[in-house]
This record gives sequence, structure tokens and C-alpha cells, in this order.
Amino acid sequence: MLSIPQLLDYLETLEPGLRGRVAGASPERIAKLEHAAERRLPEVQRELLALMGEELGGICEGFVGADMRVGTLLDHFERSGWIPPAPFVLVGRDDAGTPMDSFLRCAPELAEPELVQFSLPGGPQALVPSGPDNYRLMAPSLPAWLYRCGFTNFVGLRCAWSTSAEVVEAEADHGPRFDALLVQRGLRREPGTDGLTGAYRAQGAAVLWSRNTVADPVFVAVYADEPALLDDLAATLAGVTAMTRYSNLEA
Repeated sequence: MLSIPQLLDYLETLEPGLRGRVAGASPERIAKLEHAAERRLPEVQRELLALMGEELGGICEGFVGADMRVGTLLDHFERSGWIPPAPFVLVGRDDAGTPMDSFLRCAPELAEPELVQFSLPGGPQALVPSGPDNYRLMAPSLPAWLYRCGFTNFVGLRCAWSTSAEVVEAEADHGPRFDALLVQRGLRREPGTDGLTGAYRAQGAAVLWSRNTVADPVFVAVYADEPALLDDLAATLAGVTAMTRYSNLEA
């Protein structure tokens, strides 16, 4: 997966002018947040804040738990004072007020912190039990989550039609099989595609597949300007595995 600076360079190719819209937080602001959080923040979060801590430029717009601005996080600690227990570090609040916020789980067995979501105590609770002891894994890393959000917003959602699907029985080779099929269909493999995320583009179409470990089901989002092309691409992927497909949506 791309690093956060590499990710910004890549997303600039999808969204020219993005670098002019993002704004980093000062070292003093980051230090103030660390003081409020009573810990040194993970290096990947510090890097995010230094590059985009005051303004994220729409990369994560519309996603739950996506407000990662330093001011929003400081406001949380000043208002409620609740500090997540180790190994969790607050990384994002939900700007729409839904009861799922984002955290980095910095466990020793992880090569880098993974992004998880759960409900803050004392506030609105999710419909299912959710908290530090029952979190939802959203992405294998913060850069992977930002990549998926950015590709969705700057490529996928600009197509007129979309559909999504989930692999019924996950196998470790499903990602590479999707990769091979999409290349055969003439879609261009995007930088940042790896064993847990696949992003592909062509004229009038895009595909994003993702999972959080090789043992997880694969979630697939297909986007196209024409419903016939959407159906054709979805059928191509369904031909190599059993998939549960959801309804087509028109933008």
C-alpha cells in the first residue's frame, strides 16, 4: 500500500488541485493533541496530521468516522475527556453524528496500526454492540482506508451507476483472480493495488475490491456510466467465485 505522501501524490492525479485544498497541522497543534490524548500518537497519524490535519480536501467525505482534523479531535478531549484504552488511539470522529468513530489499534502483533470503528461510551450507541471490546475492523491500515475512500470519491462516485457484491466463501486467491480478470477486460491497474486492495479504471468504468486480511470475504464495488457495462463487469467477476450481489444504484 502507498504511504500517505505517496497517496496524496496519487490522489492528485485523480483530483487535480487536491494538494492545494489539503492543509497540514503545525507541530504545536499536534503536540497539543498528544498532550490532550495523554500519549504520543502513532507515527502514521502524526504524518497524516502534518500533511492534512487541518483540512483533508474531501478525501473521506461521506464516510463514517472520517473527520480526522486536529481541531475535531481536540474538541472531543476538551468536551468529554474520554481517552480510549490501549491499544486504541482516536483518529477520527463522525461529522454526521452517527455513533461510530475511528481508532487505530496499535497492537504489538501488527506490522502497522489497523483502522477500527466503535461507539464512544456515553453517546449514541450503534444498533449492534460496539465498543473497545467489540470493534469493527475497517481497514488493515490508515493509508489503506484513505486510499479506498479517495478512490471511491474521486473515481467511483463520478460514474452514473454502481453496484456492490461480497464474496460468499473467501479464498486467499480471490483478489489475484479478480486482478487477472479486470486486466483481461482492459481495465488499468492503479498504483497502490496490493493483496488486500484492488483498484482498476477504464473509460467509463471502475472497480474497487477490498478485504482486511487474506482470510476475509472480498467486498467489490463496480462503477460504470452505462448499466449494461455495469452488469457485464459484475458478471465477469461473479464467474470466478460465488458472490452475493446487491442492487444497482443510479447516481
